[in-house]
Amino acid sequence: MWLRMFTNVLPEINNILGTNIDFAFFGKSSTVLRGLLIANNWQWIGYWMLIYLAGLQSIPAELYEAAKVDGANPIKRFFNVTIPMLAPSITICIVGITTGSLKVYDLMVSSTHGGPGHASTSIIYKTYNTAINGRQYGYGSAMSITMIVVLLLVALIQVKGLRKREVQA
Repeated sequence: MWLRMFTNVLPEINNILGTNIDFAFFGKSSTVLRGLLIANNWQWIGYWMLIYLAGLQSIPAELYEAAKVDGANPIKRFFNVTIPMLAPSITICIVGITTGSLKVYDLMVSSTHGGPGHASTSIIYKTYNTAINGRQYGYGSAMSITMIVVLLLVALIQVKGLRKREVQA
């Protein structure tokens, strides 16, 4: 879908509006990661927003009322009530986005096949090509185990660092 969007739909909108924006994201090594970022964010933004919405709905209204009574303006209420109370949601989203971005495979296969050149090859795509297409099963298995360990370490470090900022209502 995004390949068609970048090659057909957006250039046509470009012509209608009379602008000159280059939407050939998947065709150039310098812009392919930007195109994949746009497509991946479009795919997952709703999921992460639902987590933030659930976090926002779980903040007790009494905290906002107390902050208002204490004289906090909307900006202070945002930074001193909303952000600390959203810390668990922020933790979940940051860990999920980080580990998910290292595992992107389906978007790459369907849109660029790791190209142009090797500009958009990810770790998981390289692992698959090594193990299945290259028939180096042991090396591919070692790559996948290493990736799992690295993802686990990254997630643990993020959770440990972000849990310090969480507060309870």
